Amino acid sequence: MQILMRARCCLRGAKVLFEILQEYLDVGQPSHETLRRWLLRIGLCELGRPVERAEDWIWILDHEAPVGPEKCLLVIGVRQSVVRAKKWALTHQDVQVLHLDVMSHSTGELMEHKLQQLAQRVGTPHQIVSDHGADLAKGIRLLRQQHPKIIDTYDISHKLACLLKGELSKDDRWKAFLVACAKARPRLQQTQASDLMPPELRVKARYMNLDRQVQWAQRRLAHLNGPVDPKLAAKLGLTNEQSRAWVLERIGWLYDFQDDIALYGAMMQVARVAQTVVKQQGLRRDSRQQFDAALPADLPDHPRLQRLMEQVRDYLTAEGAKLTDDGGYLGSSDIIESLFGKHKLFTENGTHKGIGPSLLLLPLLTVKWTAALVRDALEATPYAAVTAWQKQRFGKIAAVPEQGTTQTQGETITGMNQYPRLPP
Repeated sequence: MQILMRARCCLRGAKVLFEILQEYLDVGQPSHETLRRWLLRIGLCELGRPVERAEDWIWILDHEAPVGPEKCLLVIGVRQSVVRAKKWALTHQDVQVLHLDVMSHSTGELMEHKLQQLAQRVGTPHQIVSDHGADLAKGIRLLRQQHPKIIDTYDISHKLACLLKGELSKDDRWKAFLVACAKARPRLQQTQASDLMPPELRVKARYMNLDRQVQWAQRRLAHLNGPVDPKLAAKLGLTNEQSRAWVLERIGWLYDFQDDIALYGAMMQVARVAQTVVKQQGLRRDSRQQFDAALPADLPDHPRLQRLMEQVRDYLTAEGAKLTDDGGYLGSSDIIESLFGKHKLFTENGTHKGIGPSLLLLPLLTVKWTAALVRDALEATPYAAVTAWQKQRFGKIAAVPEQGTTQTQGETITGMNQYPRLPP
């Protein structure tokens, strides 16, 4: 199991590995289908493992919607004592999957119903952290009408992304800058100076990943304003003067955006300071004061930048006012984003891209692997229970055809996502 989950070896790759080990050691050789079933059985067992009722649970919840109409609702939990002991630097093994569900649609009322059921099972949480998507925010608000002591925290990364979106989405200069970056990529991609190429703009969570574009522009402007790089000239097979002209032809347009890039860089710096304060010191009543103290003194005096800083202060003030003591609280849902990201590594090249039985891998990402855990899970959970779980959530499941042996680096845990769903 550790070969599969920790080393991220694909199922058929693990089978071949055992064939090699058989030449030197007395080991068994499970088929890739056996390995797949073991994973699903252990995952289902972990999903159903009893959870201790407590009053200091912190719930972190989010949706994943890779392809298709279904969404995966994931709720993970961590005790507040663990958060403070780990100084807000959580690992996957610090959290536990509390709830995992497949939803064809999501409303605030439905979210409130599911959260109420979870509260009855594990206890009312002390804090809930989320990205404040419309349905999640409404569900939490309805839950708090019954349990007003719950602290509802807006994840700082998503909040800052919304603030940056408000500043940049209607900025024509920002749009022109991104267009210029996109045009520069193919002019550098197939050259000896491909390392000068601007990063590709992400499609999903775009406003959470703007730093890369701005930092690239700042580095390239420093390159243009500095001395000629003789190593680059040698790679291009040009003289120093010819190399400078070659680079200017491809990224010299950055001079037209020099003032804008300085402003955008300051905006990103403000966002980084806020994230650092909350993620390294926890969300506190005095987080606004900590933010002000951490801001660099040389930030430009620009009205747009001042507006952004005031919006960040308002957010930190509002979130800090919700807290019940002076200790640090969790202010980020990065851990659940990390779990979804790691889960994607196992399934991104699967034959079926939608939500499927591979969801049972999510609980396996948080366990501490021991021989006793594997043995107990396999003894307690027959594969018939996995089949019943799949039918309950995905309807009738057709037989799985045998796959070929083609294997790529991204083929990890092949077959986890290959079950076609037929109409009921």
